[in-house]
Amino acid sequence: MKGFNFGRLVAMGARGGASIADQGAAAAVSFLASVFIGRHIGAEALGIYAITNVFVTLIRSFQNGLVLEPMSVYGSRRQDDEKAAYFGFLVAFETIWVGFLSILLMLGAAVAWLYGSIEAPALYAFIAGGVFSFLICFQHFLRRQFYIELRQYLAMLQSLSFLLLIAIGFAGMWWFEGWTVVDVYILLCTCSVIVCVVQGGRFWRNVGVPDRSQRRRFAGEHWSYGKWLLLTVPLGIVTYQGYFFIVGSLVSTEAAGLLKAVETLIGPFLQVSIGLSLMLTPMASRNIDRMSIGAQKVYALRISTALVGLAVIYSAVVFFAGEFALRALFGSEIEAAFPLIKIMAFVPVFSATHVPAGIVLSALRRSKLRFFSQMMSVAGTAFIGIPLVIAYGNIGAAFGFVLTGVLFTIGQWSCLFWVWRRHAQLQPA
Repeated sequence: MKGFNFGRLVAMGARGGASIADQGAAAAVSFLASVFIGRHIGAEALGIYAITNVFVTLIRSFQNGLVLEPMSVYGSRRQDDEKAAYFGFLVAFETIWVGFLSILLMLGAAVAWLYGSIEAPALYAFIAGGVFSFLICFQHFLRRQFYIELRQYLAMLQSLSFLLLIAIGFAGMWWFEGWTVVDVYILLCTCSVIVCVVQGGRFWRNVGVPDRSQRRRFAGEHWSYGKWLLLTVPLGIVTYQGYFFIVGSLVSTEAAGLLKAVETLIGPFLQVSIGLSLMLTPMASRNIDRMSIGAQKVYALRISTALVGLAVIYSAVVFFAGEFALRALFGSEIEAAFPLIKIMAFVPVFSATHVPAGIVLSALRRSKLRFFSQMMSVAGTAFIGIPLVIAYGNIGAAFGFVLTGVLFTIGQWSCLFWVWRRHAQLQPA
């Protein structure tokens, strides 16, 4: 028995390592793009990238709410004889949903340009960002299938290949001048197409055609679970990515660029926590119905101990070495962002503390409660965060990031303890 447990531990460690490497590589792409734009093009361009990236992230979040997260919960429970039809349903659903959102983004940018709300360079960046949204969403769709199959190493290979292509592209672009944010998006789109074509070949062999009853059942499951996450999406954007838009609107695009530069230091850890969540949610979903409340508490505690421990170490590194890292990455022209580092260094800690509760709530199919948790963060952003930005600019935005994590953590754990208490009350005496 001990040997079995040791082997299982090794397998879990390998999957966890692959998940972290996968998310780390994915974060490195955005990191490289931010560094290239900030250092080679300028803070103004970095601000445009930060603002357009808010909407790219918004589309990805809508995809996650209605396609990917229900896919993690229900796909892991799906019988083998239904998987081909299920993946066929998902391909059509993904294409229609994400395609609609991407076109909507481009049309919205065109309308804003016609009314003089944005200038031509921003319009072109939004259009390029819309195309990139469609491609990167399909890339994330392929990666999520690998997590359902517990083959995280394939997702890792995809992300590392994408990162390598991007790094080669930026290395070539570095020797020339005159680049714009649109050129960066063109590079990202090209590399995404290559990765999707190469790795998508294996996926298409597993795709079937669902019948009408299967389509209705699959759609019902995704809507039942995902409708609350769709309501959560704009709330999550407001409480994190929204700060770039708020700063860009109320202060300046250059200020948004400075905030984005500091965020690149904490972004990699956020991807690590997302990677562990992607790995653990399908696994927890498979077993949660057989776990007692006590077992669920132990499971959440184990995840919390490991993840928060990593977050504390990462935050300490950013706190003490962040200025050196920022100067090395962006040069001396970014020194105005240095005061933000000591505040933003605490973001990873409070971004990690809510993840274990979120994993258990997802496995229990309690997406409605996650919406209520996010409402707490939105209230903090609206009534405290925005006034902080108005009064203190980027310093206020940095405190807003920390506030968001604190409020969301309180909301997530409060909801989970409520579920546990309610379940205990319903048990026969």
